[in-house]
Amino acid sequence: MHLREPRDRGRLGLNHNHNHSDNADPQHPSLPARWRRAPSGTAAVLALSFVGSAAYAITHALALTLFLSRLTTEQLPYALAVAALLAAAVARGCNRLVRRYSPRFALRGSYLALCGGSLVLTILVAFAGAVPAVLVALFVLAELRGTVNSVHTTIWSNEAFAAGRSHQPYVWVSTAATLAGVLTGALLTFSAQYLGAVSILALATALDLVVLLMIAQRLPQTAAVSSRCEATAKQPAGGPLEPVRSPLSVASALAATTHERQYRRVRHYRWALGMVLVSEVIALTFIGYQWKAITGDFLANDEASLLGFVAAFGAALDGCVLIVQWTAAGRSLDRFGIGWVLLLYPLLLLLAGFGMLAAPTTAALYIAISVARGMNVLRRSIYAPALASAYAIFRPDIRRRAIVVNQGALKPLAEAGSALALIWFVPQAEVLMLTLIWILVVTPWLFMALLVVCIHQSGRPDVMVAPQLANQRYREAPG
Repeated sequence: MHLREPRDRGRLGLNHNHNHSDNADPQHPSLPARWRRAPSGTAAVLALSFVGSAAYAITHALALTLFLSRLTTEQLPYALAVAALLAAAVARGCNRLVRRYSPRFALRGSYLALCGGSLVLTILVAFAGAVPAVLVALFVLAELRGTVNSVHTTIWSNEAFAAGRSHQPYVWVSTAATLAGVLTGALLTFSAQYLGAVSILALATALDLVVLLMIAQRLPQTAAVSSRCEATAKQPAGGPLEPVRSPLSVASALAATTHERQYRRVRHYRWALGMVLVSEVIALTFIGYQWKAITGDFLANDEASLLGFVAAFGAALDGCVLIVQWTAAGRSLDRFGIGWVLLLYPLLLLLAGFGMLAAPTTAALYIAISVARGMNVLRRSIYAPALASAYAIFRPDIRRRAIVVNQGALKPLAEAGSALALIWFVPQAEVLMLTLIWILVVTPWLFMALLVVCIHQSGRPDVMVAPQLANQRYREAPG
């Protein structure tokens, strides 16, 4: 299959008026040249990714530590389920704000709510202590923070970079999030004994204020979708673009048929992206549990070695992710497109699953699950930026809605559902039986990824949904 980028990406409004010096060597540009060609608002989007990821990392670490140390692990999936339901409600509200006003307005509203929640919890922890109700609220807030950060980072990445050819900016956004995780992890590792829960929550509140007062002002200008555009986007499949006052001619019949076909392509592409994300979340939840269980059994007799190996494995993954992101991720996506990695990652997981089923010894089983876990390097460094850039071929109104639904609703619901499924499956099935479950999940994931690649390679799926909107101007929204 030909997996290079579609040749009609110019329809996205690409500016072809680059000077000769900037295009002297597009495959191996120097770092200053890359930054000179960076789209407007790139620094603000990178700052949003870094600050939002840092706030999530420290809040999630604090919430998970307090939850597991003060409450029981059996209560964790139920807390995840509550957080998922609230995340779906937040996603619905965010979708309305994005559609009615603008992504900037939705960003400010989201982080204002996070800032207020963190401030209230800071006061409660300071005066009431770590009571169970406060711990549950802190855990739910941390999960909501992760959802909000994922939604807005993906939206603003596409708002800033969708009109360009290069996938390098998407990699930069992912690198900023990785650096935030590494730095905050180091901060908590070396200063956890000096920083209490109140100080960590205060730091998260300060980071929210940085987003509200500094970063939001520097993000690219965006616009809300006019009511006429939304009404057309909601038009049922096969419906006429305009009332037909004359007898149906051959040309109008062909136009209606084309409209119906393009509408279906948009719908298929949206749902395929959603199913890819849901399958990924479920499969990685089961793989993560298996890796922890098998690693714990393999090194059960040496607690110090187990602790050292887990820490070293995580640090090695982070280091490899940064190296790949810095050296190869952007260039490989620009040269070969996104199709190869969207298919390669689930295919490699599928092969690792078959390797686990065929493993003759415990050591071979441990190596196979470690390889599957180690593929997080490919996922975080190349696969995740590629999947984020897959939304770029949508029209802005459809793109924003798809991102909010997929990242804000489907993803947290899949996380909660897979966690509850583990509660039911683990007592009744052996560890290897769980491999069959996530192999059955990865298989449709691979087919949905193939559908995404096929539609993406053919160009914009929505270019003919509403031809009369080709020259429609979006009104600038308040905020």
